[in-house]
Amino acid sequence: MEKLTYKPVSHDHEEFLRESKKGEMFRKEYKALGPTYAITRELLLARKQSGLTQEAVARKIGTTKSAVSRLESAGKHVPSITTLRKYAEAVGCKLEIKLVPKQQDKSTAGFINNPEEEAFGSITVFAEEMQRLAELALRQYTPVVEGIISSESKDVRYIEHTLDGLLDFCFYEPMVQLFRRLCRHYYFINPAAVAFYVNHYQEMWDSEKE
Repeated sequence: MEKLTYKPVSHDHEEFLRESKKGEMFRKEYKALGPTYAITRELLLARKQSGLTQEAVARKIGTTKSAVSRLESAGKHVPSITTLRKYAEAVGCKLEIKLVPKQQDKSTAGFINNPEEEAFGSITVFAEEMQRLAELALRQYTPVVEGIISSESKDVRYIEHTLDGLLDFCFYEPMVQLFRRLCRHYYFINPAAVAFYVNHYQEMWDSEKE
């Protein structure tokens, strides 16, 4: 019988990407995932520079190692601004969010010379993106809130983690209703904490509606 030997198959990742990007569908999906992977790179780099392990970051945030691992992976979960802020503070950083104008298409260069029109266009794009993210968050958080309420959960950490996430999207009325439902459930467990979250909601969003 011929002796079998291990012969690893070489893999050139850059070549693989070049070939794959020739397909329109792959190009589209790869580009769409760009921001997600950018966030992941920033998180991993910040933690590496801080010298902290996932366990250490989890202790600082008040969560579990598996939750930090999920946060640092480019999965389906969309981290909330509150969660990213907590992570940033844990690794000795501060969270900054920037809106960078897209490079203008050469075919339309020179047609938009009015700064007010450009600003309005940027705001419109931003508003549409926030609406899309809020709708995505609603689909993700609805079953979570339903599960907490139907199971009569008293897991304080899980409930407050969910409330933190909901707060970031309370500019969207369906998310406000979800936030209120969870607050009503949590009130019978920790009314003082609910008062804190209601005040936090008013500070974040009610002032903008006046």
